[in-house]
Amino acid sequence: GQCLPAHGQQGVYSSYTRQQGNIPELSADDRAAADRMVGRVNTAVSRMRAGLRLLGDNAQARLAFSLANRAMLDQMRQHDRLQDKPRINDACRWRPFQLGFLLATLESTANEDSEFRDTIDLIWFPTGGGKTEAYLGLTAFQIVPRRLRYSDTGGRNSYPDALYLAPVDP
Repeated sequence: GQCLPAHGQQGVYSSYTRQQGNIPELSADDRAAADRMVGRVNTAVSRMRAGLRLLGDNAQARLAFSLANRAMLDQMRQHDRLQDKPRINDACRWRPFQLGFLLATLESTANEDSEFRDTIDLIWFPTGGGKTEAYLGLTAFQIVPRRLRYSDTGGRNSYPDALYLAPVDP
């Protein structure tokens, strides 16, 4: 699929939300459900905008995001080499939902006082869609500042950066 620039991602969601909120022929029950869903999408758009602001305003977050992206690209290249399936760099891109997830979660990951700090963000769809890469991208974003902050100990501190549990295919 085509990848949208980061600033276009939240615009697509905003446009979609406006369309969904303006369907006149909905029943009262359907209107209530639509309003709840539109509210949730508006929250996601707001969080994506906060992620973009963080990257624009915070040099350390911008560096962490850049290095996390580089780590993901290096991992994709290594995987491709091991599979003997090299591809050009332009083929290594975030899918739109992955980029949306990253933007929506950056601010609450970086800011301990974020109103969404206690929110658990879950990507839910079948195997093979790219969930792991989205989670690993966010994990890399979280690890980089600690590595920079605790460079004298190799980035280690007294607590883990992430705990990731995934099902193992039989």
